[in-house]
Amino acid sequence: MKSSVWLPVSLVLLILLWAWLERSPQQRGGAVVLRWVVNSQERDQQFAQAAKKAFEARNPGIRIEFVKTNEGRKVDTMIAGGDAPDILSVGMERAPYYAAAGALRDLNDLMTDADREALKAAFPVTVQAFRQGKVQYALPWGYVPFVLFYNKNLFDRFGIPYPSDDWTWDDYRKAAQSLTRDLDGDGITDLFGASFAQWQEGYYCWVYQNGGAVIEGGEPSFDAPKVVQAVQFLHAMTREDRTLPTDVNRPKTTGVSLFESGRLAMNGPTGSFYIPTYRTYDKIDWDIASVPRGPGGRGTMVAPIGFGVSAQSKHPREAFLLVKFLCSVQGQRILADSGLFVPCRREVALSREFLNSPGLPQNKYALVAMMDDRDGRQPWGLLPPWMGESWGDVNEILNEKLGSFLFGIPKPGLTAQTVCDSIQAEAVRIVQEDRRKRQGAPTPWTTLVGLCVLIAVPTLATLAVLSVKRRQRDQAWGLVAISPWLIGFLVFGAGPILFSLALSFMRWNSLAPADAAQWIGAENYQRLLAGQDELFGKSLRATFYYAALSVPLHLVVGLALALLMNAKVRGIRAFRTIYYLPAVVPAVASAVLFAWIFRQQGILNYVLGGFGAVPFVQMPDWLSDPGWAVPAMVLMGLWGAGGGMMIYLAGLKNIPTHLYEAAEMDGAGVWSRFRAVTLPMLSPVLFFNLVMGIIGALQAFTTPFVLFGGSAGPDNAALLYSFYLYRKAFEQFQVGYGSALAWLMFLMILVLTALVFRSSALWVYYEGKR
Repeated sequence: MKSSVWLPVSLVLLILLWAWLERSPQQRGGAVVLRWVVNSQERDQQFAQAAKKAFEARNPGIRIEFVKTNEGRKVDTMIAGGDAPDILSVGMERAPYYAAAGALRDLNDLMTDADREALKAAFPVTVQAFRQGKVQYALPWGYVPFVLFYNKNLFDRFGIPYPSDDWTWDDYRKAAQSLTRDLDGDGITDLFGASFAQWQEGYYCWVYQNGGAVIEGGEPSFDAPKVVQAVQFLHAMTREDRTLPTDVNRPKTTGVSLFESGRLAMNGPTGSFYIPTYRTYDKIDWDIASVPRGPGGRGTMVAPIGFGVSAQSKHPREAFLLVKFLCSVQGQRILADSGLFVPCRREVALSREFLNSPGLPQNKYALVAMMDDRDGRQPWGLLPPWMGESWGDVNEILNEKLGSFLFGIPKPGLTAQTVCDSIQAEAVRIVQEDRRKRQGAPTPWTTLVGLCVLIAVPTLATLAVLSVKRRQRDQAWGLVAISPWLIGFLVFGAGPILFSLALSFMRWNSLAPADAAQWIGAENYQRLLAGQDELFGKSLRATFYYAALSVPLHLVVGLALALLMNAKVRGIRAFRTIYYLPAVVPAVASAVLFAWIFRQQGILNYVLGGFGAVPFVQMPDWLSDPGWAVPAMVLMGLWGAGGGMMIYLAGLKNIPTHLYEAAEMDGAGVWSRFRAVTLPMLSPVLFFNLVMGIIGALQAFTTPFVLFGGSAGPDNAALLYSFYLYRKAFEQFQVGYGSALAWLMFLMILVLTALVFRSSALWVYYEGKR
């Protein structure tokens, strides 16, 4: 009796204790508590702790509470869940999404005239990055300039002058030619002269240095002559000079970066965020310089980072005090000491303390040269171009086509002009589609919920009545017993499924409240089925190609292993365990392992090439060649074939031995017994593995995401369907579009599995039915 009383009392006490510990900071008495999400890396934590100490000393009535995590996805989840931190770190590339979702408060309502005057102390381009019209969404805090890193050891070794402020494109190209070397005369390049950021900001640097622009008069202009000339210059360096590493001349690296291993002379234009990493390289002497001057003058990209006040903050004025402190002289000096980013305030970034601070790089002025507007200087730091939320799709097309043209396997017939024309056509299509998007009607959430209730309640009540009538009373109590699970399924399973179906007919930024969703009918499905989304078609082809290779191979290899492991020999259990273990290794760990195995200089090519008899350069470059990307993922999947093996093994154990004995007495050989006995008796297991294999292959995500470092591989060859869905829904926040993608995949899987079930009558043998 006593135990029956204490058990529920203990549970209640534990729940109350948990609720008290998990209280929101705003619910606690005393000082106002502001939450700030900080990256968990050590250098970020050191800056945050220093800023916290200084701010709380100036504002004793306010306390800062850190949420330590990876900043990006965690913050997005907190915003979507209505539990956003009080201040938000906003990268320039995410600012438009946050602003469109209403996640940031307009700081003009909190700023005084003195605050507006103080804002003029920041570099103008960094202020512009967080302003839309008259609305100021964030205050500039730091920025990442695109600069040129160079290896002083290699420049000294070959007698090449260091890059200078008056360097031109021709100087850059000549230095790259002089520093590209085949040291051992084996026809394989050992030292490369240059490389640069192979994403949109890197390409934009060259375009604007040539005097070009990708947006003119409010329209895309990727086919403008100046843009084409910049692409031609880069093509000459990669294909004619062969001074940059590409998919056809990649060197025999040792797993570390080319720059760290001393095999790359110049890396730039690229982001200054490499500085903390390069500082750990103790075997090379390096420095930075401004990017070379192009025919159109100077120009480089800068990526500002700012802090804004969350629209969900219950203490906006206190939060603004913290934002203002981080962007003040004192906060900027703490930032400068941390080395995380370049401060945005002139008096800090151009101070002697910052420019002459100890440690690499020595030429710290290169970090601020593009922003320096003192004494009539003309700054040449530029913000990456942007034309609305769909511009992210344009950048994907740009990266895919230029990356393939400049660094991929050469394709006949392509020229700089034809590539730029194709980018222009896609950019125009994307921008025009964005403009044509009709204004959706407000989503009638009350009506939708009411309809669901009207349908669900009578249906469940009818089922319950029928259940009571048709079954015994104890069976009805069985339903009551599992009711917690049923309620959980309806709330956490069926509920989200139906919610995603409704979202597929809406346009909704997941960072915005649900009442901001717009009802647009079947527009998402029309765009997908009308062939207007090129990457959707490419993801479908890649996914079905992957499934066509993966599913049969898994079935065959799993069955072969099961037959092998079914032998009655000593130690067979140990072998079964060894073969099964890879199936329980986390998918991320397996992908990281195979990323090393699949390198062109990795162990797989070493073995396939006769243990080094064939040069690595003649072996497949599994992760950089579009033709090998999907086969590489399939081969990696075979690592986990032990899971299927165990299911086959269970099926083999259930085959009666007298069937084999009867077949053997009839004179059947090994193959005949396998075909006439084993396969029919295993057909239900084959059927199960086939269905599960199809479902798993069409939903594959982790493998390409980890193997290719969050990208879709060369020429988007590894852009599997689930990966594309993730990009749309969680990187570009197009949840409605992502939901439509999910439901189309559901229908495709449903059709395929239905066909397999339909065909099972022809080849699946069930002993009880025949």
